Amino acid sequence: MPNHPYRVKKAVLLPLCLLLLVGCQNQEREQRLQKKEAELAHREQELLLREKALARREQADQKAQKAVDSVRSLPQADSALTRNLAGTWAARMNCIETDCAGSAIGDSKNEQWEFSYEQGAVLVRASVNNKVVRVYTGQPLNTLARLVAVVPPHAELEAGFAHWLGTLRTLVKEAGLPLVCYGHPDTLGVMREQNAADTALHNVQYNPFDTWDDFLIFSKQVQPNDLFLIVSSRPGHASYLRQLARLPYYLATYFTDNSFLLLFPHQLATTASSLELVPAAAAEQKGVKGYFKGLLGKRK
Repeated sequence: MPNHPYRVKKAVLLPLCLLLLVGCQNQEREQRLQKKEAELAHREQELLLREKALARREQADQKAQKAVDSVRSLPQADSALTRNLAGTWAARMNCIETDCAGSAIGDSKNEQWEFSYEQGAVLVRASVNNKVVRVYTGQPLNTLARLVAVVPPHAELEAGFAHWLGTLRTLVKEAGLPLVCYGHPDTLGVMREQNAADTALHNVQYNPFDTWDDFLIFSKQVQPNDLFLIVSSRPGHASYLRQLARLPYYLATYFTDNSFLLLFPHQLATTASSLELVPAAAAEQKGVKGYFKGLLGKRK
């Protein structure tokens, strides 16, 4: 009996339908597999970011602990100043210039500063909501080898030039430190002339330096047992340089093993950063404004 045309068509369409069904299932399976792979890659990326964040946190904790350990290993040094600092102080900082990181003019921050006297040195832990955010250490002068001072050009034209230079002379004489000065030749000439009048001042070097774009060369020249002093300035004054705005970043990044002072001399008709410290247990007492500014070099 001859094959019926309908049966032939049905026999041909059945395998085709099976092929299409299998093809659709494979495509859906592949799409599900790609989706799972994408989700897995996303989870791996999140895990990697968490690991990096944890590593940064551990590194910060290690640096803070290193700073604490470095203080405990310093030689003994005692004074009425360091003994009277011990305790917890309420620190209030007001932003009065436009370059305050993360703040606007008029903003204020409140912190708790815990001063302690450990193994002959000052240790300061700055905290917010009982969480330590910074650690400062003060190195006794009798453990230093030199005082290295960097002065911007035209510093001799500022109102406070003679005052800070006289204070610098007193510091190196009392500590018995050699003084190494870097600056523009004209500025160094005025410094040399005024220092020459002090017959008790000895062992002073004057080195020309006027390329402030290359400030980081001092990261190799200044040694860990040197006291690094940088005379700064404020915008609009004779000795101000645009490179001075980068000093806080340079010091916090490339000079973490150094003791340093960032000095803002008196300048006419200007404002200064405001820092007020009041004993936490007696906040009604008169605040000490600017007392610790520049005394403690920040260490990570």
